[in-house]
Amino acid sequence: MNIEERKNQGADIESFDNVTLTNKTITQICKDDLTNEPLRKYYRFRYSKQFYGGIVTGDIVGCNLRCAYCWSQKTAWYPQKGSWQSVDQVVKILLNLANNNHCEKIRLSGGEPTLCRKHLITIIQQLPDHFSFILETNGILLTNKEYIQELETLTNPPYVRISLKAGQTLYSRITGASLEAYRAQLQTIKILKHSSLQFNVAIIAEFFTSEEIRKIERLIAPKRLEREQLIVYPFVRETLRKRGLESLGI
Repeated sequence: MNIEERKNQGADIESFDNVTLTNKTITQICKDDLTNEPLRKYYRFRYSKQFYGGIVTGDIVGCNLRCAYCWSQKTAWYPQKGSWQSVDQVVKILLNLANNNHCEKIRLSGGEPTLCRKHLITIIQQLPDHFSFILETNGILLTNKEYIQELETLTNPPYVRISLKAGQTLYSRITGASLEAYRAQLQTIKILKHSSLQFNVAIIAEFFTSEEIRKIERLIAPKRLEREQLIVYPFVRETLRKRGLESLGI
């Protein structure tokens, strides 16, 4: 397998320019149609009892990280997949699923929701107030304070769940991104602390040293720290191996 093929599969361990990947991905998965309605690419919609006591999910295409343990890497990393959906289409599907399953929690997952800012904001605006929108995000784009302020001013603001992908030691090998992206995630957490939005931080402890976890706990209240369980699918194990991370014993 040559270097380019390894990059296409997210198997390289060299860090990439996160800003370049972010901007490129946005042009591939976000657009406005002729009526200026924000569109985004999705690959499925579903209801699951496994998370949050039951939640309706719109699984999206496109992410600005390349995490070795990503369960949706086969869709999230390939913007040519999925189909275009308007806000009205998405809201209708999500609400039908929610009502059919007596559920009041909604999220976008499987990729990075904040990449299509107008699409995301408009979806949250159109949800009835009794629904809770959980914004699962790496938070990199939320270093833009105006973005957070726009979320704050919504009638029914989202609950923000920041997924901090790895500690500084392993960050680039896990995500493929430079440490600038790691620092952006920490900066977003600091901004959220001074915002009116409710939030927590999720980590997979296997990818953090004990001291890195203690630093996060000092940054936020310990009760805000959620420890996620790593699910090692066969393709995830292979990606970890390609990045030289099999020594972690996962």
